[in-house]
Amino acid sequence: MKHTEKPTVFHELLRFYRLRKRMGIREYCEVSGIDFSNYSKYERGVLKPPTKESALRMITKAMDLSNDEFEELRELAYLAKEQIPPRVLERLGRGEKMTTFFRAMGDEKITKEKLLELLAFLDDERSKAE
Repeated sequence: MKHTEKPTVFHELLRFYRLRKRMGIREYCEVSGIDFSNYSKYERGVLKPPTKESALRMITKAMDLSNDEFEELRELAYLAKEQIPPRVLERLGRGEKMTTFFRAMGDEKITKEKLLELLAFLDDERSKAE
């Protein structure tokens, strides 16, 4: 990954945001009031990230993230746990679209790129229906 590219994996993006604040891990944890050991594991990708909003806000509170940055990190947290982010589930709705999606995915792991393709497809389908 080039230094100018924004990471597309949770633990790398978490580290990217911390480094943007120009803080070491220990300093960041002290300022945030979070456990150094667990935070370090999140950044190294050893520990699966939390997907609960309050827990994720706790570990990112000193990063000064915009709402969009927080939501992007939250989506990556879901993907790291091989779960579908809530906004995607909302767009899929219930019924045929959901079934088609899971059938198409099969055993394939959901990546950020696949997720963006799906969202673009859903937006296109919604436009056609309107």
